[in-house]
Amino acid sequence: MSAIILEVIDSDKTISNNIAKEIKIYVEAKLKVLTERLTREVKIWVVNVVKNSPTWRELEVYDDLRFELGLGPAEAAALKQILAVWEESVIVTVTSIGIKSGELSVEIEIRAIEASYEDVMTLAKYTSHGKEGPKEVDWLRWLLTRGGEAILKGYISYYVDSEYSRTGAMLMRKTGDENIPYYIPDSHQGTLNDNFVTRAIYHREKEFVPLMERTFAQIFT
Repeated sequence: MSAIILEVIDSDKTISNNIAKEIKIYVEAKLKVLTERLTREVKIWVVNVVKNSPTWRELEVYDDLRFELGLGPAEAAALKQILAVWEESVIVTVTSIGIKSGELSVEIEIRAIEASYEDVMTLAKYTSHGKEGPKEVDWLRWLLTRGGEAILKGYISYYVDSEYSRTGAMLMRKTGDENIPYYIPDSHQGTLNDNFVTRAIYHREKEFVPLMERTFAQIFT
């Protein structure tokens, strides 16, 4: 009677390393699909969190902030263009795939929305034609960078049903008193490092965990 003897030659550590190497090869083969799907998911996430911010909601609908800034139908179209630029700014890159202690590690870098916002500033301005002549209204820059600074001196905004109003609900007029400044409303004020976009996106890293898990599951199962 013959006997069959199975002997494990390699150590557990060697076996786990070999398995990790094979998995790494498999993951690398799927990188293109992984990057494309993650990019699509992150784009959707970025657009949704910005659109759901209180400031953006007031810009989209006919509400106080939109009235004060004088955003008419043309500026409503600009809002869509701004979101499109921010959506296309999303870049997902797999920066490294490695093996440490028999475990596979994947590092992913996500970039979205240019920090200076200059790529969308030209989309978000219009020229107001009042009694004092044409004035450029750089409304997105006011929201994203000017904070609590006085935007205009000697002007007040007020509700009025007027054919001269861009929104049909509010006008801004000169008071002659330079000590009466116009500010962006407190809840919507922003600086480069703290504005409605950063407040919508920052400190929400945990939301990426289920997004990543879902994407990995779709590709590797």
